[in-house]
Parts: sequence; structure tokens; C-alpha cells
Amino acid sequence: MFCRQTPRLLVLLISSLALCACLRKASEGVDTIAVLPLEDDSAASAPDGFGAAAPYLIQWQLDGSPNVYVFAAADPNAAAEAHAGRVLEGWYQRRNGALEVHVTVRDATRRRIASSNIRTGDAASVLNDIAVSLRPGSRLFKHSDDDAMRMMGLALVGGSSAQPQFLQAELTSPAPFVPAVLPFASALVDAGRNAQAAELLARVHPGGGIDAARLKFLEARISGDALAQRNALTDVVRLAPADPLARSRLADLQFNTRQWAAAAASYVALSRMQPWEGTVFNQLAYARAWQHDLTGARQAIADYRRADPAQAPNAADSLGEIEWDFGHFADAEKNFLEASQGDIVLLRGNDLLKAAEARWMRGDTGGADRLFHRYASWRRAAGDPELPVREAQWLHLTGRVQAAEAALRPLANNAAALAQLSFWALLAGQRDEAHQLAERAIAAPAAPDVRNTAALCAFYSLPSASATEWETRSREAFQAAPGVRATVLGTALVLDGHKAEAVAPLSTALAAKPPNEDGAVRGLLLRAGGPSSLRWPMPMPFYNGDPTFDAASFPMWRQR
Repeated sequence: MFCRQTPRLLVLLISSLALCACLRKASEGVDTIAVLPLEDDSAASAPDGFGAAAPYLIQWQLDGSPNVYVFAAADPNAAAEAHAGRVLEGWYQRRNGALEVHVTVRDATRRRIASSNIRTGDAASVLNDIAVSLRPGSRLFKHSDDDAMRMMGLALVGGSSAQPQFLQAELTSPAPFVPAVLPFASALVDAGRNAQAAELLARVHPGGGIDAARLKFLEARISGDALAQRNALTDVVRLAPADPLARSRLADLQFNTRQWAAAAASYVALSRMQPWEGTVFNQLAYARAWQHDLTGARQAIADYRRADPAQAPNAADSLGEIEWDFGHFADAEKNFLEASQGDIVLLRGNDLLKAAEARWMRGDTGGADRLFHRYASWRRAAGDPELPVREAQWLHLTGRVQAAEAALRPLANNAAALAQLSFWALLAGQRDEAHQLAERAIAAPAAPDVRNTAALCAFYSLPSASATEWETRSREAFQAAPGVRATVLGTALVLDGHKAEAVAPLSTALAAKPPNEDGAVRGLLLRAGGPSSLRWPMPMPFYNGDPTFDAASFPMWRQR
């Protein structure tokens, strides 16, 4: 959705902290400053790392400022792409052991030099002078921090080969250097090295303030606790209100945990900080739609189009989905067709399929078929190997069950076709045949995702058993995340008639699903006797996980 070669750890730091690709011009009410690495013009051949560390150290000094956001940018191109309001750059050299740093601050908005100065002294005094010049009251380093700064810089310059020395130094130092530990730990988490990050963070005790809030967020990321992440980010946003990355993460967590009003408020605040960022308005539209605010959702999509005209096809697609949610199928079809005309390559022809579904929901099967055939023609020309299965799924969705099965039976060595036939047989009460078809699907050559679908079909079609036995089977067969295992168990229980017992695991699965992917689980919960509140909004077939399983859930919205 979302370039000089740099060491991997530096790349991770930039991607996780700098927000280089997310800032496009000066934020409303926020002074956004990009800090570039300072070039080393010293006579010594070996770099000392000060220039690489300086952007992250200055970022730490100004972290928590109410209206200033500092981020490290890899190079001038990244800063220009980011459209930061100000850009700090420069070079340095060492003279008789002291630093001489030449710093220029460019006003990118007015396209002029805002200031140009020479700072001299040790690393701490130079950085303190720079930070205070950007914002009086910035946090200051002590002279005793110089060795830690040097180690941080060498780790950045040396890349992966220098990381062990840095980690060892931080793990054995009497007092960990927080300005280095926090960004390095964040980079380790981004790289999936949670154990090393946890070991590093365990020695940090900032006591309070923005450092403590960021520490708690990293610890929550390591634990995977979404509630703890949300609470920690709430503190980060309160203490660093100018940080758009933290606010964006908080908004997304609020959205995914269905806190619609809070998410909408966060997206509104973020849109004021990043009025150019169309995806923020896109998410705001969905958050408002989930609050049943159609007028507000439509306005957010209009703002999306204004903010990023190049994304007009996706804006039309989003509005089509929102109109679908409110049952306005003619308007939904109109927007899907507009999206398909705008950039069919980007959207892979899917909006023609969505338009066909919207036409079918209006009771016009013939017109829906014509739109589907346009979709199929595009996918055929693109060489889509799954098209025969999609065509059969379309027939099944629109009530032509026998024709759908007849279309797939000749595909005797097609794993996707066999898996689909297996699941349809299971829904028809033919458990033994379903299992045989699933075993054939597993034996046929297939891509990993199709093989996974076949394995699920084989599991669902195991002989009928008690709810306790199904729980044992799922625990032994699927070493997956709790939400995934809950989905599998709940589905198996519903399909074997254990509806009451299916409610608990399906409720767990629903809580773990993002709102835009929860339609299949809501449909299964409705089959299990769940509350009618689950009916809104109606999901779109083909767009709620694996369409192989749509027939188990979507009919719940066709039954009144």
C-alpha cells in the first residue's frame, strides 16, 4: 500500500520510526522536521557513526513536543518525497578530538534557507545546541553519553555485523542508553527478533513520560496483546500528540477492535495532521459507515478523492462497498463500474465481479451474468488458473447448484475444484463423499493456499463426533494462532450440528478478525443462533476469506 543502499538495521529503523513515506507536506498545526544523516568529512578513513546516529538522537530529544514532529530521513530524496516542512542536513569533521558540525535548516515550504550554523564541542553539546535551536526546552544529553552515542553510531554504520557488539554493550552497561535502546528494540521487533528485543527492554526503567509509554508499547507488541498495545498507544498519543505514526497505529487498532467512535475521532485528528493522505480518509469513511453514518462516510470518500486524485478508482470501490452495506445496490453497482473503468489492472477486475453481485442483489440475474462474463473475460485474458472454479462458485451463489457442480466434476485433477466439490457435498449432508473428494484434492498438485483449503475440507468432513472430540481434533491438527483455531473449531461444530457449542469458539474468532474480513464468521454465528445484530452489514461473497466456504455463511443473508 505502501534509495541509496543502507544497512538492514538502519532500514528497519527508518521504516519503523521515520515515517518517510507517510509525510508529504507540512502538517496542519505541526512543524514536521526531517533530519538527514550528517556527512563525515573527517580525515580518518573509518567512520565514527556520529552522522548516522544524529537523526535518531535529535528525534529522541524532541520526542513528546506538542507541535513538533522530527523524523529521520535516509537522504534528500526521501525528505523531498515526504514534503517535510523543514529539512536539517549538514556535515561534520573532527578537529583535535572535538566535533565541528556545519548544520543547515531548509524551509521546504518557502524554499529558502532558514538557518545555517557551525556547532562545535563534544557530541552531547553539539546535539543539545541543534535540538534547542529547533525547539527550546528539548531534552538534553549529558557529556557522559558520548561513548553510548558512538556505540550507537557504529552499530548503525556497521549494520548487522555490528549489532552483536551493540547489544552486548547495552546488556552489560551499568545504565542502558534509552535513546538507542528504544529504536533498536523497535527494529528488532519489526524483524521478528522478539526475544532479543525483550532482553534489551528488560534493562530499561525510564520511570515515566514518553519513553515509558513507548517502552510499554514495545512490550505489548512483543506479547501480542492488542488491548495493551491500544492502551500504551493512547498514552503515546497523549504525550506525543504531534506523532502521526503513533496516532495512525492507534486508529487502526481502534478500528480493528470495533471501537468505531474512537477510531473515527483518531482518523479525523490524523487527517488534520496529514490532509494529503487519502488512505486516512478512506479508513475514516469505513469507521463512519460502521456507526451507520452514511452521510459522513460519503463525505470522507469525497475528501479521499480530493486528497489523492490518483486513487479515484479505489475511492469509488470503497464507496461502492459502503453503499452495499446500506443496501443501496444500484449505487453500489454504479461505483463498482466506475472503479473498474479507472484502473482495472490495479483492482484485477474485481470490481466487475462486485458490480455483478450488486446487480444480482437487485433481482436481475441476467444482467448480473452479463457483468460476471465481463469479469470472466478479463480474468481469462489475464491467464487466471482459478477462473473455472470462480465461474462455478458464481453459479452456486446465484442458486444454480446442479450447474455449478456439473461445471467442476470434469476437472478431475484440479485441487481447487475438488476441494470446492468436497465442501458443497458436506453442506448437502454427504460427509463420506466430501471426505473422499477432499483426500483427492490433497493428493492433486496445488499451490500452498489451495492445499491448505483441501486440508480444511478434509478436517471438516471427518466422521461426526461429539463437541469434545472436535475440540481435541482441532487442538491436535492445527498448531495455529488461537483465532485461527477457533474459526476452524467453530466451523466444524456448526457443520456437524453442534450449534450451541459453536458459539464460544466463533465469538473468539470474531474478536480476532478485522471488521472487513469477519463476514464468514458472522454468517456461521448466525447459523449457530447468534443475535440478529450480526446481520449488519451484509458481507460480499468472494471477499471474506476463501470463497470456497462462502456457501456456509452467505445464505444467512438471503434468508429472511
